[in-house]
Amino acid sequence: MLEGIKRASHKSSFFLNVCRGFAGHENDIRVNIKSLAGREKNLRVEGFNFGKLKKSSNADSYAYLISKDTKNKISSLIKLKIADFEKFLKK
Repeated sequence: MLEGIKRASHKSSFFLNVCRGFAGHENDIRVNIKSLAGREKNLRVEGFNFGKLKKSSNADSYAYLISKDTKNKISSLIKLKIADFEKFLKK
């Protein structure tokens, strides 16, 4: 995620729009993303905007499909193991 942000912007700080799909976890998301961004030199999150996705957006359609895929039949999902992202978790 941070690599994409660095490629997309030449700025060292940015505002982040986040889907409000995890109600009640906004503070956890803020802390963890700021911690992750803080590990990168010259990269700082100025603020967060939590909101709903527009019903017409591709992200909303994808989120809907994922929520209905109770048997993990969508082939485009990325299989992650705890070891893949454990190094990024706040300690």
